[in-house]
Amino acid sequence: MAISWPLLEEEATRILKRCAPCQAFPVRIVAMELIPVFRGQRMFIAFTQTQLDRIVRPYIADAPPGRFVAIVYDRAKIEEWGIDDDALRRHWVALQCHEYAHAIELRFETDYLRRELPAGTVEHDATGLAAGANVDPQQMTAKEREEWEDLSFHSHDDRFVRVALHLAHRAETFCKTGRITPGMVCSTTPGRSHPDRYAAELGDEPARRIADPFAAIMASDPPTAFSELFERDKKRREIPLAQSEKQPCPN
Repeated sequence: MAISWPLLEEEATRILKRCAPCQAFPVRIVAMELIPVFRGQRMFIAFTQTQLDRIVRPYIADAPPGRFVAIVYDRAKIEEWGIDDDALRRHWVALQCHEYAHAIELRFETDYLRRELPAGTVEHDATGLAAGANVDPQQMTAKEREEWEDLSFHSHDDRFVRVALHLAHRAETFCKTGRITPGMVCSTTPGRSHPDRYAAELGDEPARRIADPFAAIMASDPPTAFSELFERDKKRREIPLAQSEKQPCPN
C-alpha cells in the first residue's frame, strides 16, 4: 500500500499535541524533499532544531503565523524500512516522539522560540544544518566518527530518554498506537546503555505522571537508579576508546 505522507504527518502532529497539551507552540512535520538545502542529505532520517521553523516556513503552505516547532524527515529513508503498514505507523510515531522529545527536553519554548534573533541567523543556521546533514557517515574518519558519537551521546542523555519514554507511553495510552518500545523511541546511542534498561529504571513514572506537564516532570528528579545508570554510562565514555565497551554507531 502506498504511503500517504499527509495523513501520517497529520496523525503524528495530533498525537504529539495530545501527549503534550501544555506545550504552547504549534508543531509542523515537513518532508526534507520540500526544503532545498536538505534535498539529498545523507545523515539523518529526521531532526529538529531551535530555528528550524524559520528555515522551513517559506516551503509549507500551512505555516502558523508565529513561531512553531518544526520537525523534518526523509521520506526515502523511511520507505527503505520495508515494513507492513501497522509497523510503519508505530515506527513513524516513535520517530516523531523522538524528535519532539528533543524540543521539550531542550526547552525550545521557553529558551528559544520566544527569542528575537540577529539578522542573518536563519541563513547561518540553514547553511550549518545543511553541511552537517550532507556528511556521508560511510566516509567519516575515525576522529570524525568519535566526535559524532560524543555529540550523539550528549544529545541523547538521561533528560532526553526520560522525556521520550514519557511521550511513548502517552502515545500508546491516549492514541492507541500499539506498542512503542524504548528502543524505537530512544534509538541506540553509542556508549549509552540500551533503552530497555533506562525504561526499567524509570519504572512506573510515565504511568503515574501521565497527566503532569512536562515542565513539572523535568523540574523534578527522576528515580535515583535511572540517574545512576546514566552516570555509569558517562564514566564508561571516559575510558580510552580501545578499552571501552562502545556500541557500533547506528546507521
